[in-house]
Amino acid sequence: MANKGKSKRAGQFPSNKQSSSEMRQTDQLTKPKQSLAPNQITQPAKPRIQPEKMSLLAHDHIQAYMSEQWRTQEKRPKDKLTDAEATSIFQLGQHLRVFGLLSAVGFVSQSNQQGGDTSKQRGKVWKTLLGSLLSDAPSIRTEELKEDADFDAAKMMTKVKGLAEQQKTQSEYMAMWQKALKLSKHWSFWAKAYQEEKKIQDEQRKDV
Repeated sequence: MANKGKSKRAGQFPSNKQSSSEMRQTDQLTKPKQSLAPNQITQPAKPRIQPEKMSLLAHDHIQAYMSEQWRTQEKRPKDKLTDAEATSIFQLGQHLRVFGLLSAVGFVSQSNQQGGDTSKQRGKVWKTLLGSLLSDAPSIRTEELKEDADFDAAKMMTKVKGLAEQQKTQSEYMAMWQKALKLSKHWSFWAKAYQEEKKIQDEQRKDV
């Protein structure tokens, strides 16, 4: 009788013994993960814009400005940038870092209405470079920024303002701003490369 009572009580509680398969599963869960060797770690490659590609893109933008038709009409050097033009490119990078992309495009829009040769000169430089930048925006087509094959400041302002204000495109605006900041360094580099040498300018003044 005592044995029967004991077996009943034992049956009321789960057994502490585990089967061999259960033990193997427990070992797999509790076993610490072994770190892979550096050559064994495989991570999906993320697409990156290499500095070389960014530099070439900036070079194309500078070349697009230098080939502007109005520069030829004003007898600007075809293969060189004047000091004023190069300075305007340097100032664009500073403005983008401090005030942002929307402010830079806003300056271009206002420079057409304001007087002063310096403001208009800077506006012409900024308009071409920023227009070339915005042409790569996913939600903007190049023809939407131009009027008679020339970048239009008012249209550029409308597009950039729309990107910045609409919630669904705010991330695209921020991405374009970040790209502009990276490009501005390369714009400045190529501006220095194509800037007229002061010695040559001084000699030309003496000849006159």
